[in-house]
Amino acid sequence: MLAVRNGDADWTVEPLDADASTDTGQWASLTVTADGAVHVAYQDALGDRLLHVAWAAGTVSAVEVIDDGRRDPDRPHPVGASAALVADAQGALVVAYQDAATADLLVARRQSSDWQVSDLLVGPVGAGFYTAAAVSNTDVWVSTFVYDRTKKPLGELRVMKAP
Repeated sequence: MLAVRNGDADWTVEPLDADASTDTGQWASLTVTADGAVHVAYQDALGDRLLHVAWAAGTVSAVEVIDDGRRDPDRPHPVGASAALVADAQGALVVAYQDAATADLLVARRQSSDWQVSDLLVGPVGAGFYTAAAVSNTDVWVSTFVYDRTKKPLGELRVMKAP
């Protein structure tokens, strides 16, 4: 759902991806592009997918799958936790999020109508917790809390440039 307020008028609630048979909207992150469109990245908890939907001037776009969580030959992975969505300097959408099965931090960038997923921080440490993203000049920067049980303290905040 998206709550919209025009000027001093009352709030209206716009359904974006609302159906009684779904469980969508976890880890929702919102950004507004230069054309005034509202973009939301969020997790589908039943399908363990990361989704995107847009709202512009009262019209809701079709829901897009950013990452379906399928990892061959592995089992499906729950993806989309701690999503952080921004629009880069060129207006392309970029979302950082966690693969909860591996505790890896991933980044998806929208190229035309397709999403390209890249690893940002993978490995023996646990990443993708409390993720945030911001744009500076032409770069997208991502911060995340990283857990590493081999060190004291057990975690640290890391900031890195997205691919």
